[in-house]
Amino acid sequence: MAPSIPRKTFYWTIAGVVVAIIGIVLATLLPSPGGRDSTQTQSGSGNQQAQNGGINAGRDVNIQSQEFQREAAGLSRAEAEREAAKYQGITPPAGVPAPFLVLAPRHLWVRSSAAVDGYHIGAAFDQVIVWVDCSSVSGFDPDVSDEVEAKWLRVRWPTDRRNEDLWSSQPSDKYVGWIYAGLVLPSGHNGQVPPCVTK
Repeated sequence: MAPSIPRKTFYWTIAGVVVAIIGIVLATLLPSPGGRDSTQTQSGSGNQQAQNGGINAGRDVNIQSQEFQREAAGLSRAEAEREAAKYQGITPPAGVPAPFLVLAPRHLWVRSSAAVDGYHIGAAFDQVIVWVDCSSVSGFDPDVSDEVEAKWLRVRWPTDRRNEDLWSSQPSDKYVGWIYAGLVLPSGHNGQVPPCVTK
C-alpha cells in the first residue's frame, strides 16, 4: 500500500531540511566565490571608511561591541577607556556605521548639527550603542574642560524633527544627527571613522 499524501509530504519536508542543513554547513566551511580571503583590503572615499581585515570584520566588530558594552556596564569613563584599549588594533569595517557606546550621565543629546545653532532631535540613553558614519570638528565645544575639543560624530537617527524624547540609534535609520564625541567611546574597535565630507 502506498504512503498517504501527508506521509509523502512529511518525507519531502525531512529531505528538504537535510539538504538545507548540508547547504548551510558547506557555505560556512568552504571559501566564498571570487577567491576572497582574510587579507582583503578596501579603501573608500568621502564618508566611506578604509578597511583592513577579513570579510567578516563587520560581524566581528558587532560581536566585540556587544562584549565591550557588557564589560563597560557600571564602569567609570576612565575604567571603560582602559577596557576599550584592547580594541586599538581593530579598525571598523568600511562603508557601514560603526558602533559607539554612550557614556553620559542619564542620556546624550542628539543634535540637528554640530554647530552652536543646532537643536535637539532626541536623546540616547547612557550605556547604549549609537551608530556613527563619520566625524567632524566644528567651532562649537560644549565641554572646554576635556581634551576632545570640538569633535562631533554623525550618527544614524530615527528622526530629524525637533524633540527631547529618548530614541534608539540603528544602523538602518534614514536620518542623521550629531553627538559630542566626548560622551561616547568606540565599542569593539579603535574609533577610526572617516572625516565627514560635506556636499
